[in-house]
Amino acid sequence: MRQAKLNLGCGRNLIEGWINVDNSPSAVLAKLPLLHTIAQRLQSGQADSKQAPPPWSNDIIFHDVTRGLPYSTRSIEKIYSSHMLEHLGREEGEAVIRECFRVLKAGGIMRLVVPDLVFHTRRYLERVAQTGDTDRGPHDDFLHNIYGAYLNRRRKGAYHRYMYDRPTLCTLLRGAGFRQLVQQTYQVSLDSELAQLDSRPHESLHIDALK
Repeated sequence: MRQAKLNLGCGRNLIEGWINVDNSPSAVLAKLPLLHTIAQRLQSGQADSKQAPPPWSNDIIFHDVTRGLPYSTRSIEKIYSSHMLEHLGREEGEAVIRECFRVLKAGGIMRLVVPDLVFHTRRYLERVAQTGDTDRGPHDDFLHNIYGAYLNRRRKGAYHRYMYDRPTLCTLLRGAGFRQLVQQTYQVSLDSELAQLDSRPHESLHIDALK
C-alpha cells in the first residue's frame, strides 16, 4: 500500500507521488482551462518570457490549511512544508502544526522550513554597520524580508504574518507533541527523501520533527 505524504503550501513546487496542497487562487485557475489560459497570457504580457514563472499545475489540491487537514488521524507518513508557516498568524500556525501532528503516523516525520529571523537580523545589522547612515537600503530590505511590506504592498498573500527563530519554532513543535526535534541544514535531514526537497539554502531554518 502506497504511503500518503503531504506537501503543504506547495506553490508551483509539486512532488511526484505526494499530495500537493496550496490555497493560492492560481491553484483554482489551473483547474479552469479557459481562465488559466487567459491568466497566463496576461502574465506573459507583463513580463519577459524568460522571467515569467512556470504555470501552476491542475494537480494541486486547493485547500486552506487553517481550516484543518482533511485526512484521518495517523494516516500520513511524511509532511514537507517550505516557506508557508510564516504566512499564517501565530495562532493559525499553532493550529496547523497540531493538525500535522494529528495526521502523522507514529514515527512519522515532518520537515519544516521557514525564513530564519536570526539570519535576516544578523544580515541587517551587518549591512547597517557597513553603510552607516548613508543608505536606507538595509532597512527597506529587512522589512521586505520580514513581512513583505516594502515590495509586496498590493499582494496580501505575500505578507509574512509571523517570523520564527529556532527557539520559537521548537517551542511550537514541542507544544504540539513532537518528541524529537533536530535542526538541520540545507538538504541534510534524518530522511534522505525530505532532504532532496529543499530549494532555499541561504535564508532558511530547517527542522526535522519526529512524532
